[in-house]
Amino acid sequence: MGVRLPAEYQEVEYLQTDGNQRIRTNAYINSNNIDVECKIAMMNGLKTMTRPILLAHGGGGNYFIPLGLLESSDHYQYFSSADGEREEWANIYNVSYNEPLTIRTVFDSVAHKRAAFVNGLKTEESSYNSDLVSGIGEKCNLWLFTWMTSPNVANTRSRVICKFYHLRYREDDVEKLDLIPCYRKSDDKPGMYDLVTKQFFTNAGTGEFVVGPDVIDSISPWLVARRRMLMQQEPELYPVGTDVIALYAQNWVNDSSWTNTGGTSSISGASRCTDFIPINPKYTYRKNGHRLYNYCCWYDKNKHFIRAFSQNNTVAQDITNIPENARYMRISTYKSSKEDLKVIRIA
Repeated sequence: MGVRLPAEYQEVEYLQTDGNQRIRTNAYINSNNIDVECKIAMMNGLKTMTRPILLAHGGGGNYFIPLGLLESSDHYQYFSSADGEREEWANIYNVSYNEPLTIRTVFDSVAHKRAAFVNGLKTEESSYNSDLVSGIGEKCNLWLFTWMTSPNVANTRSRVICKFYHLRYREDDVEKLDLIPCYRKSDDKPGMYDLVTKQFFTNAGTGEFVVGPDVIDSISPWLVARRRMLMQQEPELYPVGTDVIALYAQNWVNDSSWTNTGGTSSISGASRCTDFIPINPKYTYRKNGHRLYNYCCWYDKNKHFIRAFSQNNTVAQDITNIPENARYMRISTYKSSKEDLKVIRIA
């Protein structure tokens, strides 16, 4: 891949949202010939609702969504929407959450066609008659991961919870955006660097993006070796064989469980839940034959929510897919399982 960014920025594999982060770009819709491609992995915790990934909102309630998402009970759909006319396409069945997909939509004003592609394969082609530019009504920025109440005023409706890997936006075959996830080295500030305009866009919402692993071939061998050394020097939290429930979960909260949309508490009469339990993603953890009920949650070193998980069964099994940046978990379980539940570090 090589170095793509200026020396003051470090490229990362992805930025992860918890639904409260958004990006305001300096790109505007100025053409009816549009090509947008995005590599993205949706996280669980969504509700059945329209969720814009890329959106421009004009006056009078008009909007254009080159790329959006709608989750249903057994699958999710990517779609585009022009001047209120939504076209659902690319019904994605049997795709695991956290699985990256490259989604592309192309608007051709000459042929009045729009086409959709998933991982390079065309999944849909349909006619459209909308004038994208006049349909919006006025010049307004393209935003990522948010709905708008009016031009350039974002709100918290329709939050997108995802890992973002890359987005490219073109008009009339001219590159307008080429967004790379990264962080600014001087202050570790996450954001997206645009290779076209040479601008660095940071979070215009609340909270902060979770930063994925560095793209190794774009940093110096010395820095790679140093970071590996620091990782090896990370102190051991507790030895193999430790039951972290017995060690940390002394004060259970009754009638509550953790939610899958932000890791916050929710009333649940059948449940009890723990506070933060320190973990190391390099360790292997196994639960015994008691249920992890409702949702358990991963959090980063600053105790910011990453994502939820659930293993609601009576089988002794490893807890898998621990995020690389996870440093804490919080557990929900049945009240009846509270005294007997064990989560043990086995390696």
